[in-house]
Amino acid sequence: MYTLSHTFFVDAAHHLLGLPAGHKCSRIHGHRWAISVGIASDTLDSKGMVMDLHILHDLCHQIQSTIDHDDINKVWLINPTCENIAEYIYNWMKKFDCFDPEHSPIRVVYVEVEETPGNSASYTE
Repeated sequence: MYTLSHTFFVDAAHHLLGLPAGHKCSRIHGHRWAISVGIASDTLDSKGMVMDLHILHDLCHQIQSTIDHDDINKVWLINPTCENIAEYIYNWMKKFDCFDPEHSPIRVVYVEVEETPGNSASYTE
C-alpha cells in the first residue's frame, strides 16, 4: 500500500463544551493547529502517483480557508475537541469522488490534529 500525506496549519479559536465551570478550556482561546491528512492506494496511477499532491493540497486548503482565523465553534457547530475535529475533516474528505472506493483506489486513511506540540488526536475507520 502507498500512503501520501499533507500537513497544513490553521490559526483558530475554540472553546470546549461540557467542561466543569472554571476549566480554562471552556473559555474561548486559540491554537496553531497542525492538521495532517493521509490517503492511501494499493496501486499507483500511470504517472506513478497515489494522487497529484496539488489536488490533495487544494482539498486541504478548502478546509484551511474555512476555519483559519475564525472560531471553530461557530463555523462547524461541533464541540471542537481534537478528536471531533479529526473526525469532521475525515468525513469531509471522504465525500469527494476521488476517495470513493467504487470509483478510485484512493481512500482517506487518517486525519491527525495536533492542538499543541506533543498533543494530538487522530481519526481513522
